[in-house]
Amino acid sequence: MKLLSILLLILTLFLYNQVQGIDLKCEDVPPAMWCKDDELALLCNVKEQCQEYNNKNKGKKMLLTLLYKTLCPSCSRFINNELQYIYDHFKNIADIELVPYGNALIKPDGIIDCQHGEPECKGNKYEACVINVVQDHYPLIACIENQFAGTTEDIDVAAKTCHDTLSTPDDVVKQIEECYNGQLGDDLIKANAARTSNIGPVEHGGVPWVLINNASVSFYQEHRYLLPILIQKWYIGEE
Repeated sequence: MKLLSILLLILTLFLYNQVQGIDLKCEDVPPAMWCKDDELALLCNVKEQCQEYNNKNKGKKMLLTLLYKTLCPSCSRFINNELQYIYDHFKNIADIELVPYGNALIKPDGIIDCQHGEPECKGNKYEACVINVVQDHYPLIACIENQFAGTTEDIDVAAKTCHDTLSTPDDVVKQIEECYNGQLGDDLIKANAARTSNIGPVEHGGVPWVLINNASVSFYQEHRYLLPILIQKWYIGEE
């Protein structure tokens, strides 16, 4: 009788678990889902880590970093499409950091060698100065990149067109040009070179290259066109 009671108890617990769906094995669930459910987190022995992450990042804006270069058609498209959508709709949950440098190399003599030659180097430096001078710089960068994608490779022509289109104040244009023609522009490019090379765990293998909260992983590159959707999923809002 006692044995029968034990067997009935075991059967009851088994059926309860079946109904509750707790018969899952951790290895059957994609790791990206482990922190999305408390029971999964417990099952996969990551509940403490998930709680720590959620508590630390609750209500905290995400940082989306784009490593790119001028005169790069795929970079221009990304800036004017997926990233533009994030800028337009998700500024409240994600900050965008733009790093124009790309795959350039600094030679032993300090000269920077860009893949598309001097026009690319000039474009990178000008956009670095725009980012440094203009607080809300995304519209101006997107405009210049759109010009590069369609009508010109000359940064002077692209910049003038965009300043006219966006009615950039004269004093702001002057600050950008002083940066571009002075030491500050060179210093900004060197800083962007360091920012581009000092990422991990995966080194950038080309551009456009995306980092989320300073993490560089292959998954982001393979799915960067889904970032507007993923950012909403990853953001941890206030309850």
